[in-house]
Amino acid sequence: MIHRKSSRHSLGLRAFSLVELLVVVSVISLLIAILLPSLKRARDQSRMTVCLSNMKSQGSAVLMYAQDHTGSLPPKLVQFAQPSGGNSPLLINAFLARYQRQPFAEIQSGWPTPTGIWRCPDVSVNEDGSRSTDSGVLHAAPNRWLFNSMNIDEAAGRVTTWGDSLPGWEDRTERLGWSRMEQIRNPADIIALMDNVTHYDSVQHRREARESVGRSCDVITDPDMHSYCGENQGSHFVMRRRPAVFLDGHAEGVPFSSAFWMTLLEPYRPLGLSSGAIDLYAREVRHFMWFVEPTDAVQPGSD
Repeated sequence: MIHRKSSRHSLGLRAFSLVELLVVVSVISLLIAILLPSLKRARDQSRMTVCLSNMKSQGSAVLMYAQDHTGSLPPKLVQFAQPSGGNSPLLINAFLARYQRQPFAEIQSGWPTPTGIWRCPDVSVNEDGSRSTDSGVLHAAPNRWLFNSMNIDEAAGRVTTWGDSLPGWEDRTERLGWSRMEQIRNPADIIALMDNVTHYDSVQHRREARESVGRSCDVITDPDMHSYCGENQGSHFVMRRRPAVFLDGHAEGVPFSSAFWMTLLEPYRPLGLSSGAIDLYAREVRHFMWFVEPTDAVQPGSD
């Protein structure tokens, strides 16, 4: 009688042992643990790239408006007076979208959600409520000192404009007129728009987005600075940078740590004044306060 070996043994096949299976599972788990942070960072980098592209497009809209209006920059807020005494506000993003005849918002989850270049892809639709202000949803906040505000009372035929300034620098900022491109000494350093943060409003007991940025505490999100700066929260934590577009049109990620923004605290006052110095951080002067000149820094022993 001829005995035949089974095909399983003739091919040299055998079942995996439990130890071998555990080794394979361990190797796969290790590979996943190694690759997941890289994949997450790649995804965050992709979102950062898209957001920077959107910011650059918003910066181009600012420059196009200025070109069409002899150098005058667009308003950061427009209020239309109503017969009832209220105001119908329009933030800079909605204003520029309307100016360029671009779609701006769609209603999702009860919120007017910015679309296209006016939104940050790192913010989900369900989070748009946290980017809301009293005047609308704002994914990128404008430079507080760079853009003026406007109130339009059509019934009275009156238009009022105003800007924000530090005490002593009002004349340099042309408080009752528009900021103009030719006034800006260093447009490549001045941030025009920056990815927004939310803060806790202790008066209204709710979180809301900032309508503008102009000081270090409007930007940083360090956990140890929460109580000092209003418990700021923002996006792009993995990248450790927040997308911004500068007045010359270039966009880049700017660090949002206190180590970056809260350095070199020095007294400043307008040249020619003998009193009224204000302590300012060098980076907020460089990137936001276009009206503060280097000669405004108070030299030690000058008082």
